[in-house]
Amino acid sequence: KADLAFNLQETHQDITEYIDFATQKFVHLANTAPCGPVQFNLPLRKPLMPTLGNQDNVLVKQLSFSKPSQIKIDIPPITAKRVLILAGPNVAESYSDALLAFSQPYHVPVIADILSRVRTPETIHGIDYLLKFDQVTDELKPDLVIRFGKTPVSAKVLQWLKHANIETWHVDLNAGTDHSRHVSRAILMPPRDFLRQAKVVLSEEQQAFETNWQLINQKDKQLVHEMAIVSALNRAVSPKTPIFVANSMPIRDMDDFFTGFNTQTIYANRGANGIDGVISTALGMSVTTKKRSLLLTGDLTLFHDMNGLMMARNYQLPLDIIVIDNNGGGIFSFLPQAEATEYFETLFGTPLELDISKIASLYQLSYVLLKQPEDLRKVLNQPTDGTRIIVYPSNRTQNVRDHQKYIGESL
Repeated sequence: KADLAFNLQETHQDITEYIDFATQKFVHLANTAPCGPVQFNLPLRKPLMPTLGNQDNVLVKQLSFSKPSQIKIDIPPITAKRVLILAGPNVAESYSDALLAFSQPYHVPVIADILSRVRTPETIHGIDYLLKFDQVTDELKPDLVIRFGKTPVSAKVLQWLKHANIETWHVDLNAGTDHSRHVSRAILMPPRDFLRQAKVVLSEEQQAFETNWQLINQKDKQLVHEMAIVSALNRAVSPKTPIFVANSMPIRDMDDFFTGFNTQTIYANRGANGIDGVISTALGMSVTTKKRSLLLTGDLTLFHDMNGLMMARNYQLPLDIIVIDNNGGGIFSFLPQAEATEYFETLFGTPLELDISKIASLYQLSYVLLKQPEDLRKVLNQPTDGTRIIVYPSNRTQNVRDHQKYIGESL
């Protein structure tokens, strides 16, 4: 985080030009590794009333920031017998084509985080529940893991690398700063450059290693209720649809069950992993593309940024908001505090008893009540304008049982 102060705005041209310059510089800074928030300290003059009716044209000189040239780092041939790629969340340019060109001929399986933008039906998904239900056996243990991107959504996968003492290379412009503190080698370069330069000395074990990972990835899983919404979404969305995902349960279920069958353009607010501002961010995403966008969220997250819906009403933004309405914070039912029955609902479950149809009415938005997950495709195929709220009622207690019973039995 950087704290940046502006000079007091005055009518002098030098001050205006400085603010134009500084604003562009700081936006560039916030998007340069290591990326992070920038705080603007902006003093204001009195009175605050502007000069209305001022028709003077404001000319802003556009700054041009050159991209770093391809980084040349000596990468020795990779000689590990079992090589695995872990593609974490990616906020930089996509490297999906380079990943495919590397992983296929070398038979390297790829665990793709839901936010990696490289997830396809051929990559490995659901690593969190595979580890939870002890499905990652010794024959699936790699000798070397090559990590790309930021901290994965799955907490278990980094714990697995550390506890199993698996050699790990972290390849990223911000490599080596991960909280897990389990990186054998930090390679400061973009994943695309690494994949184009790296070579693997194929072992006799590598192809069978890839096959074993693919077999475990192809097991059919019984999905019901909240989990089935993700499965239905996986098939229902049109190709390349941008999807924004709220934190807590939605991002975890997407990481576990969304295969990237039609789209890999998945986004979320990660970092502090809170639920504030999700509606506004998703609406902002919706104006960056010509395709109709989608948000998957819970009722508590919707409530925390409910007034962001005013932007949807005023500008008729093309966004479908799918709300899993389980009357509170679903993620806490999976955590140890769920055993503290005396105060769990008050402090963690936090039921709101919201009638979301009335929220849609308040902001003059379309509303659809989804009776079963299978109906999602039909709803999304119905043409509509502006923002639409699609609600699927659920139960937090039942959702915990569903995850334990159906996923465990499927594996």
